Amino acid sequence: MSVEPFHLFRYLDEQSFRFNERKDNDAGRFVKVVTGVIGKGLRYANLIGKTGGDGLPQKAKSWFTETWLLNHLGFETD
Repeated sequence: MSVEPFHLFRYLDEQSFRFNERKDNDAGRFVKVVTGVIGKGLRYANLIGKTGGDGLPQKAKSWFTETWLLNHLGFETD
């Protein structure tokens, strides 16, 4: 197996986690990983450095939502 030096620390972290949790099965390791991830979201706007409000990008209004839905189905859009 060949690991690039840039990714070596990630590979070593994964292998040490597996070794330390070797008495647990795959489902138990999965649950442990998921519990460590919950609540640690990363919004795209924050990732690219455009923060503001809730961190979500502005929704672009398209022709479909503005025109077609209003004219054909009577839906109002905000």
